[in-house]
Amino acid sequence: MEKQSRIVRIVEQVYRLVIGSLLYWKTLVFSGGLYGFVDAADRLMAFLSSGEPIVADKTESLPYRKLLSFIWCALCSIFLAGYLYIANDKDTEVTLFLWITATTAFVLYHIFLVTLIVLEKENERPLSNRMHYAQTLDHMFRNPTKCVYIMVLSGSAVLVGFFNPILFVFLVPGLYWWLVTKGMGQQKKQFKKEVQCDKLHPYQ
Repeated sequence: MEKQSRIVRIVEQVYRLVIGSLLYWKTLVFSGGLYGFVDAADRLMAFLSSGEPIVADKTESLPYRKLLSFIWCALCSIFLAGYLYIANDKDTEVTLFLWITATTAFVLYHIFLVTLIVLEKENERPLSNRMHYAQTLDHMFRNPTKCVYIMVLSGSAVLVGFFNPILFVFLVPGLYWWLVTKGMGQQKKQFKKEVQCDKLHPYQ
């Protein structure tokens, strides 16, 4: 009986991830394609936490979300264009250097943006724009393993999309943001404990 209930829970979780993935693509399309990256991620995370698609439309807006998505889209386009250019045997030392630089910038910005979105959803009180970015950068410097975690998840998602587009469309977005939230959530608990210790022992 316990085994059967576990299977039911797994099936329900997979169903939620599929519905969340479809919601992600829908939001992405209606928000202008890749320019809606932040909107789509925000609403998907709201759905995964509440289980109600209607609630996802009532999420608070992250400041400058369109600009953040535009920068992400621009860096992603440069990365893809450089990859296609090099793949056609047109690479030179300068071109390869510029592509590596653009790739590094895109990876770092992607990690920053994912961290920013997750922390914004987990904040218990509203922060100013400057504090949003400062908190994100501080979190990245304090937790490099979390940056690697996001990078590995992102690379795995790209590989799944390359080898199995159907699985990528119907499952990867929901699974990706669910895993990111779980990983970051563990770090949030640790961060709260550190803050409480600092308050109890301010002079140590």
